[in-house]
Amino acid sequence: MKKQLLAVIMASVFALSACEDKNLTSQVIEAEKQITQLGNDLKNSQDQLTKAQIAVSKLTAENDRLQQKLTAMGDFPALQVKIEPIFSQLKTLKFKSTADQDNPETDIGIFASRAVTGVEWLDQLLLNKLMMSHVVPESSKKSFTLDEAKKFFENEFIELEKGANEEEYKPSALNFSHEMNYLGQRNNIVVFSLSNSNYTGGAHGSYDTSYYNIDVTKKSVIGLNDLFMPEKINTLKETLWNKYVQDYSNGNAQEAWVNKEDFRISEQFYFNLVSGDITFVYPVYELGPYAIGEVEISVSSFDLQKLMKPEYRQTAERDGVGLNPINGI
Repeated sequence: MKKQLLAVIMASVFALSACEDKNLTSQVIEAEKQITQLGNDLKNSQDQLTKAQIAVSKLTAENDRLQQKLTAMGDFPALQVKIEPIFSQLKTLKFKSTADQDNPETDIGIFASRAVTGVEWLDQLLLNKLMMSHVVPESSKKSFTLDEAKKFFENEFIELEKGANEEEYKPSALNFSHEMNYLGQRNNIVVFSLSNSNYTGGAHGSYDTSYYNIDVTKKSVIGLNDLFMPEKINTLKETLWNKYVQDYSNGNAQEAWVNKEDFRISEQFYFNLVSGDITFVYPVYELGPYAIGEVEISVSSFDLQKLMKPEYRQTAERDGVGLNPINGI
């Protein structure tokens, strides 16, 4: 009897032990699941934290950039531009009569002007552009003084007069003109142009215009690569071509002065500081006959939004774009 009782007790103990082991195993499995879930939650939280830190870093960098821009703009004045002559001389040369010409005379002249802004670095930049880009492009000199510019034009006039006296056939006029003009200012951009013209005889003279859109925060001229996203250049070219065909060939590409393959994006352009449009300017004879002069093709601010780098978009929220909820204005 005692042996049977003992067997029952032992069986009960083993049964209880097995039950407890089963419960313990279940608890361990459940705990492992919770640990795994907590690990996943921790990883997700760390990922979100990393993304948030990256976003904060970008916002901080953008804020610093804008602060620097505002600081630079705060130091830059509203321009009061004055156009001043650098050199201006006109002279009439009289010659003896020849078999081909009776009482021939030739007017020779050279004129050059500069824009004076009162901002030293800007005045220097504009003087350099005048001298290097249109007068002495072969020069290795990077910066010019006003006295050097005056001396250069004086020497040019002396050479012009000498050449006129040596010519067997005397043209009615020999003149060269380089005129700087101020087009306007908006936010961090100021715009100037340089008009060059000359006449050396014949039916008509020749001329061209260069434009300088200057970022005052960077103290440099804005180029195509600064202005447009690289992946949008082909779209810009297509846009300009279509507008050229529409405006100058009655919408018929077959009547265009040039083939599409030869069409290019002009590096001469200027900002319309009111509308935000950009006008590209092509020299005489490139896209049409002399009679129509320089060809101008404008791209609207709306079309530019998709092509330009954000920093140079002229119509943005700061200009009131997108602020009015009525009618989607």
